[in-house]
Amino acid sequence: MAKIKTKRERVKFASDNVAGACPEVLDAILKANEGDSTPYGNDPISTELQDKFSEIFEKEVIVFPHLFDQIHWQSYL
Repeated sequence: MAKIKTKRERVKFASDNVAGACPEVLDAILKANEGDSTPYGNDPISTELQDKFSEIFEKEVIVFPHLFDQIHWQSYL
C-alpha cells in the first residue's frame, strides 16, 4: 500500500522565478556581456542564433530574441 505523503514530502510547484539562476546561465550572461558589440541583431550571438535556427528549419530565417522566454522568427519567402 502506498504511503501518503506529508506536506514536507510533497512536490512544490512554485514559479521558476523564485530561485536564482544556475551557474551556467550566469557564466553565459557574463560572457555575452564582455566587450563592445553592435546592437539589434548584428552581434555574434544573434548571428549564431540565426544560423542555428536556419539549420534547424532548413531555410534562412531571421530571429528576434525577446525577454520573457519568447523567440520570434520570420523566414525569407
